[in-house]
Amino acid sequence: MPVPRTALATIIAAASLASYTLHGAPDQAPPAAHLAEIEKFAADIVEAMSDPEVVDDEHAPTFTPNPDAFRLAVRPDGKPLVIAHRGASGYLPEHTLAAYSAAYFMGADVIEPDVVLTKDGVPICSHDITLDETTDVAEKFPGRARDDGKHYAIDFTLAEIKTLEKLGREGRVRMPGHTVPTLSEMIEMVQGLNEERVRRFGGDGRWIDGLLIENGQGPIENIERYSPDPKRFIGSVYEARTVGIIPEIKQPYFHEKEGTTIAQTVLDVLNAHGYVSRGAPCAIQCFELKTLRSIRTDLKSDLSLVFLSDKALSVNSIDCIRESCDAVGLRCGRPENGHTR
Repeated sequence: MPVPRTALATIIAAASLASYTLHGAPDQAPPAAHLAEIEKFAADIVEAMSDPEVVDDEHAPTFTPNPDAFRLAVRPDGKPLVIAHRGASGYLPEHTLAAYSAAYFMGADVIEPDVVLTKDGVPICSHDITLDETTDVAEKFPGRARDDGKHYAIDFTLAEIKTLEKLGREGRVRMPGHTVPTLSEMIEMVQGLNEERVRRFGGDGRWIDGLLIENGQGPIENIERYSPDPKRFIGSVYEARTVGIIPEIKQPYFHEKEGTTIAQTVLDVLNAHGYVSRGAPCAIQCFELKTLRSIRTDLKSDLSLVFLSDKALSVNSIDCIRESCDAVGLRCGRPENGHTR
């Protein structure tokens, strides 16, 4: 099918506004090399628009990508998103409630959990479909490995997995005292923190008169000696905000071979927590386009969908992506410090 110009423009916008995914502190500025690679990708797509197969909008499908919906639901000011990859995984064991909480208070706009299923069909937060690299599963459950010597999450019930210690990955932060969270637990923590900030500081992120009253004085009297613009000072520190989530569905094809439907299960959990449309602070991402197309067409979801790819995209690839997805997430290289992707 020919590619309409506006669909390509939408993908370009998504790439140009690509979020910065941090393994470490989410307030680090993205390196110039990273931005340059994104700009080069956008330029390559613009060049592809001169292809004879790129035609006018009359050939466009009924679905229209909306890369701005998720971004603006989280940051109405339109600034690029800072996404905490696996939580604050440069400081605490990845995919733990502690790592997610740390990322929240370090200022991340969005928190990214990877999701796999347990034997009893519960979505849990784990980058791997196996448990060996980040938990003590071999010690707790000897003799339960498959023929390849690995322990797969889908072979263990949630109750069994909850007995494991989430230690972290070799070569990164490892420490005891953490467990494997479910997707529901992760969502409820983020939503609870969002609700608490709104309760304390208001829902629109603006100055609230009477905030931080101490000793019978309002915040102006308490702060003005430290700042020439106390309202702005207080607002920047205590403003209410909505932190979003962007779960990645891991290896749907593997789960399908195991007789489970991970996409439907994850979508059910998201819907149950109020994430139902592209105006919600939630997007689903996946490396398998077939799964994203099924979420859009078969499961009839209106959530924002992001196709992940570590390969160059052809015009034909973009043609397929824009039929169901709102944006693409590309691997643009990794600086020497290892913090940014």
